[in-house]
Amino acid sequence: MAALRPLASFAYVLEQPFCFLVVGDWGTGGALQKRVANSMKTIAKASGARFVLSTGDNIYPSGVVSADDPQWKTKFENVYQGLGLPWWSILGNHDHRGNVDAQIAYTGTNKLWNMPGRTWSKQFDVSAVTKLTLVALDTTPIMQKAN
Repeated sequence: MAALRPLASFAYVLEQPFCFLVVGDWGTGGALQKRVANSMKTIAKASGARFVLSTGDNIYPSGVVSADDPQWKTKFENVYQGLGLPWWSILGNHDHRGNVDAQIAYTGTNKLWNMPGRTWSKQFDVSAVTKLTLVALDTTPIMQKAN
């Protein structure tokens, strides 16, 4: 069994060969988001995290209008500057209030942002024999039809 080692008084890092960060509901550009981002930098460095998985609601309150929307700078680039990890992202309901295709298009604008489509899968090599497959599903259209 993998051992836990203290990182700080608030977090522990599981010593394993494959680590990544998960965050959601993050895109406000506010002080709390910046505090979380600073903690992410510390944990990423200590754990050797390979990427960030963003679970949606990437830009509050209403997504973005284009791949060059100024919110990318104020709510993503400036906040996570120095983290240096690729992001694999899926859409949330707040993102649907804007142009969801702009978040997909931003993949071609910022080399750290990855959103290949509204739904996607990506396989990562954990070791020579072990693979991890992430499957990202945009469930907002399903939920909208159910209501």
